Amino acid sequence: MKKIKIAIISYYFYPFNAVGVVRPANWALWLSEAGYEVYVISGVNSRSLNSEDVRNLGFNSLWTKGIFHNIMLDGPFLSMLRRLISLRQRLVTSRAQQSERAQSTLMAKIVKNFLPSSLRSVFSRSGIFTYRLPSLHDLSILPTLRELFTIKPDIIISTHSPYSNLVSGLLYSLIYPSTKYVIDFRDMWTLSHVTTGFPIFKSIESTLEYLSVKRANAISVISKGQSNLLSSKYKESSPHIVYNSSLDNQYYFDQSNASDCLPMRRKFTIAYTGTLYPQYQDPSPLFLKIQQLRDDGHINVDNFCIALASRNNHVFINKAKSYGVDQFIDNLGYLSKSQVLNLQNQADCLLLIENHEHQSKGILPLKGFEYLLTGKPILLLGVSSESELSSYISSHGILLSLYGLSDLIISSFNQQPIFTKTYDQRNESKYAVYKLVKSIIA
Repeated sequence: MKKIKIAIISYYFYPFNAVGVVRPANWALWLSEAGYEVYVISGVNSRSLNSEDVRNLGFNSLWTKGIFHNIMLDGPFLSMLRRLISLRQRLVTSRAQQSERAQSTLMAKIVKNFLPSSLRSVFSRSGIFTYRLPSLHDLSILPTLRELFTIKPDIIISTHSPYSNLVSGLLYSLIYPSTKYVIDFRDMWTLSHVTTGFPIFKSIESTLEYLSVKRANAISVISKGQSNLLSSKYKESSPHIVYNSSLDNQYYFDQSNASDCLPMRRKFTIAYTGTLYPQYQDPSPLFLKIQQLRDDGHINVDNFCIALASRNNHVFINKAKSYGVDQFIDNLGYLSKSQVLNLQNQADCLLLIENHEHQSKGILPLKGFEYLLTGKPILLLGVSSESELSSYISSHGILLSLYGLSDLIISSFNQQPIFTKTYDQRNESKYAVYKLVKSIIA
């Protein structure tokens, strides 16, 4: 019997070092285990997928090798541009500013260095060139279509973001109407909570998203909030929307590695391993609590720390300095994914910061799902107890408030843990993916 071919379009994929690759990677692994012939079409960051360590995992991996794609996204043009920007930064910025800009995206650097100040905020907030139309990722559309024409898949699963994944899947499924088309929204496109889009391109984006949603046989989302947003916007053309959380309990090939373990701390450790966006996330309530615990004599630098591993550690540290608690910060810099996972497993508590604006738009951060797999208490800041994120973590019995932090620390010092729940390793995500695919085949 001929196997059903599934093509997963995910520009970012393993071994790219980001939490966003986990979901499509797990889907590829699970669907291949279920007997489907799976192909992953990914971008320039995944060229080593054909190496021995992933060759026998059961699915095929392809890299979009279009010549214009190589020249623009991975060639001498951008290499030269990076060198020019780096040289200009060394001439006109302080060391602290260099550190901050080094963590930003290439396009953010271009905006900061070459656009007048009056236009910087417009471009930065719009997300163009990276997340919104037009984007450099658009150059991957034709090479992706070329791979699809070669594979001739029965089912296409396009992940968002970038939106070019959706456009590639849409175009192929319009050319071959018998192909089943699935969209997996890890985050929103025109309904994004972070980017606004550029005015003259918004109508084009809205049309492309409408056509994608209308053509899709099914849409997968990670939160009920996202499902409600899509259903509300596309009332007449909304396809079958599946709430499929990102709780991927098989963390893609078990990326934690014993050789990447960090030294154990003989302190109560709160770990924060996400990027901090100061316009959206505020750790101030935690710093106020640390002030109180220090002044009450419960903690000191010998028995307590916050292990910080982030792309922009300076933002977190500067905020801590303003509250006089920066001596408790253990700055680890930017770590590999394997080191991050090991740090999270070693920590006593994990810090997650969100806000009400994100929650109102159905955002459940992938970092939260990653934290859940450790079974460690999660200290959640910035959202109410009625939010979807708070309710979801609470349902797993490991939600921690600032009020409970004191008790957790004291109980840890007394070796009397108050969180003894072991996370139930259910296969809810895996079986949701199986069910989704079977529903569109039937």
